[in-house]
Amino acid sequence: TEGKLGQELPFAHIGAGLHALVRYRGEKVSKGDIHDFMHARTALPYCNYFLTEKRLGNLLTDKLLGCDTLYGCRVLWKTQEIIDQLKRLSGAP
Repeated sequence: TEGKLGQELPFAHIGAGLHALVRYRGEKVSKGDIHDFMHARTALPYCNYFLTEKRLGNLLTDKLLGCDTLYGCRVLWKTQEIIDQLKRLSGAP
């Protein structure tokens, strides 16, 4: 659709989206965020799962950004959810 970036240029889309959402929420971008955002930009379009911490996970799955849905990447940050998913992937009971 016209005026929507969609899945094109994911590196630019994810980075710009994360920065915009942080500013929209009135939060500050810290030095560590830059590295976290870079990891998300390089992994989300190409991976099935992205394990991260709570703040970045909440940003990526926020309905305004929806990177998890757009790129088909499951974003996990809760320890038990990560463990459960790893068990399912490994076939462990």
